[in-house]
Amino acid sequence: MTEQGDASRLLEALHGVTRDLLTAETKDAAASIAVEAASDVLGFEGTGLRLHDPDRDALVSVSFGGDRAAEITDGPDFDVDATPHGEAFTTGETVVHDVTPDERDTFGPFRQTMYVPLGDHGVLSLGKTDATITDEERRYAEILAANAAAALDRIEREAQLRAERARLDEFAGVASHDLRNPLNVARGHLDLSREQFDSDHLDAADRALARMERLVSELLTLSRSGQVVGDTETVDLRDVAEDAWDTVATEGATLVVERDATLVADRRRLRQLLENLFRNSIQHAGDAPTVTVTATDEGFVVADDGPGIPVTDRKTIAEGGSLGLTIVRRIAESHGWTLDIGNDDGARFEIRGTGRSAPASDT
Repeated sequence: MTEQGDASRLLEALHGVTRDLLTAETKDAAASIAVEAASDVLGFEGTGLRLHDPDRDALVSVSFGGDRAAEITDGPDFDVDATPHGEAFTTGETVVHDVTPDERDTFGPFRQTMYVPLGDHGVLSLGKTDATITDEERRYAEILAANAAAALDRIEREAQLRAERARLDEFAGVASHDLRNPLNVARGHLDLSREQFDSDHLDAADRALARMERLVSELLTLSRSGQVVGDTETVDLRDVAEDAWDTVATEGATLVVERDATLVADRRRLRQLLENLFRNSIQHAGDAPTVTVTATDEGFVVADDGPGIPVTDRKTIAEGGSLGLTIVRRIAESHGWTLDIGNDDGARFEIRGTGRSAPASDT
């Protein structure tokens, strides 16, 4: 490992291992990749990866390998207390252990062992039979362990996100079903009443029901809006804005798209974002407002000519003051965009981070 060429080849091999770790879907898969690399790439004769079991406060073997691994108990578990494995885990520092003759039953043929922490996950265990572990070997092992820990972090985070999304979908499905049933009953009775009576009170009830039906739909959208966006494509901002406008009850409002431009987005999600911004302007900007969509170098702006948003309300609105604007924020975040809220002769919602919105004629 001391030759420059050998070091370059070893680093290149570790880069390949990192790529494999990036595609691992389970902790067991990541552990197997790391253990195999410690043996095949770094040359350790005994390798193992142990994950921390908080219920037992033990380091539990999930993958074990190396040329001499069969000579000791297959992947023993170790208590966190009073073991070199536990010392590495609790201190977050690599521990090198010189095996004494009376430890042979535990450590087998290995002359020296090393334990490299994997963050909060566990330790990477390594052993050599014929020589001591060099500083260079330690450095490469720590690189491998850092990459394995990052993979375990990602796998854990993705599992948590999947569980959260499943809970949100279940909640939204149950809630919307339970809400829609009585709304459908109320809608049916309202329609029957219209056949028998003509009253302004029925019109008010109709508007209230329409509002509730929209809120239920927004609840479902909200539960899914934070999920990873679907396929993205180059979309024409004017086309998507006009499609979104057609789905909104505009009530005399006017849409103006000031500049043709394209951006890369999930078209369906972008339309949902614009629909909610349009509804917000129509509800709060007064009678027959003008809503303007303007492309910028970093994204686009949706503004209206209403009274604007009081400074004291902007933070509350940005953090989820309404279902509609919460949906806007989550869709923006799922694209990697940001939402800025302000006033400019009316309410102003600016989406940043889409990249340069190129003129449509350039594409």
